[in-house]
Amino acid sequence: ERIFLTLSNYIFTTIFVAEMTVKIVAIGWFFGDKAYLRSSWNILDGMLVMISVVDILVSLISNSGTKILGMLRVLRLLRTLRPLR
Repeated sequence: ERIFLTLSNYIFTTIFVAEMTVKIVAIGWFFGDKAYLRSSWNILDGMLVMISVVDILVSLISNSGTKILGMLRVLRLLRTLRPLR
């Protein structure tokens, strides 16, 4: 069960990073009327994607025994904001 959840986390994070990248390429990053950073929903989505990426990196690093980085897993709670989108 734990392996399935971890693998699902990697897969969905990859999908959301790809979605964010396609949106940024299609509508632009900052300049323009409909740019990615001009919409508050896109900003929220981008923050959640970055939090997911940071969480994966922290979980990979914390397996080596570093306990300080393990405390950063609290960022995982912020991903619950994704359904608000």
